[in-house]
Amino acid sequence: MRAAPGAPAAPRLRGCERHQALGDVLRKNMRLRELHLHNNKLGYEGVEKLCEELAKPLSKSSSKPGNKILEVLVLRNNGIGPHCAGLCSLCRFSPEFPTAILDLTSLRLVDFNHNELVHMPLEIAKLPKLVGLDLRNNAIANIPEQVMVTARSGTAESVRAKLQERRAVQGHE
Repeated sequence: MRAAPGAPAAPRLRGCERHQALGDVLRKNMRLRELHLHNNKLGYEGVEKLCEELAKPLSKSSSKPGNKILEVLVLRNNGIGPHCAGLCSLCRFSPEFPTAILDLTSLRLVDFNHNELVHMPLEIAKLPKLVGLDLRNNAIANIPEQVMVTARSGTAESVRAKLQERRAVQGHE
């Protein structure tokens, strides 16, 4: 995106500042149902900051949560993997998985295919609306291979199709 001729250039944001700024904008978008960020090399830090921003209340004085309609989050091929030895404040529960994603309770489908994950917190199964989780092509040791693409019924693609069908039916009611 370029600035209009003669307009001052926007300040350049670095690293996690970009992810935080993106999350802040997306949190306020109450129509955002799907977010496809594949092939962006967000890494652990980027996903953690993005999800923290998405889950924050709309304002400091508001009790209204941020975006609570996001259903599909595609993080395929983003270099998400272990962050550190768990010694920093960014690693709330696990230095191996960006746990801020657990605060996005509206998620129905999460795609982590082709990342560098080695551990998946089992708390992800507690996301109340989750029906699809794609973990293929990761070296995850705590989840059996046959569960790498799980959905309470089908693959990520079939879950996405079912979500679209439900939306179409809801739109005609």
